[in-house]
Amino acid sequence: MMKKYLMGTAILCLQDRNLMALLKWVYESEIYVHYWNVDMLYIIADEIAQELVDDEAASVQGARMLLGDMLYPIIKKQPKRMAAFLHQYTYPNVNEEQIQDFWERWILLFDEHVKHAPSLTKWFFDKVIREKLVESKNLRKQFSAPREDYIILEHFLSYYASPLLIFSKSFHLFDTESEIMKRLESSQFVLENKAVQNYKFIEDSKLDLRIQICDVLVGCLSWFFTFLKNTNEAALLSFALSLNKKQKISLSLLCEILRKSFEKNPAFTSSINSATERENLAYIMGIFSLKDSEEQFVHDASFKDGVLRFYQREDFIAPIKEFLQRS
Repeated sequence: MMKKYLMGTAILCLQDRNLMALLKWVYESEIYVHYWNVDMLYIIADEIAQELVDDEAASVQGARMLLGDMLYPIIKKQPKRMAAFLHQYTYPNVNEEQIQDFWERWILLFDEHVKHAPSLTKWFFDKVIREKLVESKNLRKQFSAPREDYIILEHFLSYYASPLLIFSKSFHLFDTESEIMKRLESSQFVLENKAVQNYKFIEDSKLDLRIQICDVLVGCLSWFFTFLKNTNEAALLSFALSLNKKQKISLSLLCEILRKSFEKNPAFTSSINSATERENLAYIMGIFSLKDSEEQFVHDASFKDGVLRFYQREDFIAPIKEFLQRS
């Protein structure tokens, strides 16, 4: 089944009758998605932000996230160049002789990023970030938690282990990942004096319908979150207006599956990503929703502390709603 959806573009797949039927079945069943959505580039931005935020500011809620969101576009703009830069300094273990030069390079990257920004934005960024970068350079500030050279995230074991511990009374099925299997077996997690063994790896996903269903949903979510990460709000609106009726229904079903999963248990949905992606998720889920088996369209949403809080702006959304319901 998964092969079928990998053959076409995501947009075309949204109008596939079989995919729509599967999403409808998941939506109407007592089935919920439990996922990790991790942006590795954002992890780097968050780590740099952690070093820039002093102890006093760290106690202010959101200070680190704010800085991470400001640094993220610099990293995302030229990922290959950033990778070469970090590799040059053996990040995250920048040695003492290079640390001042490391922060100097960050200042240059920052200046290049904001040189064409509006004056007010540039002034704000200068006050919030540049002063911190200069301070770190002058203090020759070292990274607080050194790790192995060149390794940002050694493995993804924690993303497998956390559901085993958080949902300890559930039994978990995983697609076979040989490296993760070895690490889970060697880690020997213990909960309430008992070894954690509430999981199983399926050797051949073709033999397990549950894994096949997960594969399809993972494919949908992978496209969905990648799209949100790389799209601005204007393009999102244009995208919404371009969809045909079948595509709207499929996307609405996907959004509702995410919504009902979050409402069932917020721990089902875990994300480490930028403000842009978080805001786009709230935006698109605000536009596409299902209610009483009919499509209802509302606009805008705020994403705060991991909770989607929706509010309507009929003056803005009325013409969009009319167009979507008419098409």
